[in-house]
Amino acid sequence: MLAYTGQDSLYIKCRDLPAQQQRLPGYVVGFKGSKIFCLNDSNMNTIDVPQSSTFFRFLEKKDFAMAYKLACLGVTEQDWRALGIEALQQKDFRYAKKAFCRIRDLKFIDLGELAEQMNKMKTLDDLWLTGEILALQGKHKEAATHYIKNNMIDKAVTLLTSLKKFNEANELIRKHGGKKGDGPLLDPVILIKQAEFERDSGNWKEAATLYQQANKFKEAIDIFGKRENLDSIMEICKNLDKQKNKGEIELCAKYFRQAGHHTFAK
Repeated sequence: MLAYTGQDSLYIKCRDLPAQQQRLPGYVVGFKGSKIFCLNDSNMNTIDVPQSSTFFRFLEKKDFAMAYKLACLGVTEQDWRALGIEALQQKDFRYAKKAFCRIRDLKFIDLGELAEQMNKMKTLDDLWLTGEILALQGKHKEAATHYIKNNMIDKAVTLLTSLKKFNEANELIRKHGGKKGDGPLLDPVILIKQAEFERDSGNWKEAATLYQQANKFKEAIDIFGKRENLDSIMEICKNLDKQKNKGEIELCAKYFRQAGHHTFAK
């Protein structure tokens, strides 16, 4: 990388790329890292020169080694992440790891290590990797669309569920996945996750209803029992099978007995 001046302009040239130009009176007398020292009359000025534009030129050429050297001279965290993502997509795991370690992005570091292991085992799917990168970038809608477009419905459902978008996840299964019928498809795994979310949010009635829909009667009985909602427990109990749900029926009796409602308990 070379810096020189002429006709009140500063030029910075890197390898075979065209020189960058900006107005600057004086003469370059020193160049170190991203700082240029210019003498103008009797004044010495220190000028910070951003490396991002040159950095991205090498990134576009997939020259990750040179892009990394330029990044070390001084670029933004966003530029470091761009280097890591581009290197990861091109399966240059060395520079991807270097870039993500530089900004301590643990999620991308983990993804990079997983992708490297899968690549060694020849099980790495480029389409999967693209979706995971989009998701970690916070581009959830684009990631879900990408998964759906490439028939990775399970990945899209997992992503939507993690974002608490349970209705959209169920709609996706109903549309692409699964069972026939006019009614909405309620996947038990998604229902349980949604029930846990509602329970942790303090919406115990909604949580109990979802547990019932997922056939997790014990959890629903526990929720109602702790709040002495005996009528709701009896409603569940009436619909239980005495052969399959013996434990759940005994749990109902326990809560009735604790509440002193002996008629229900009997």
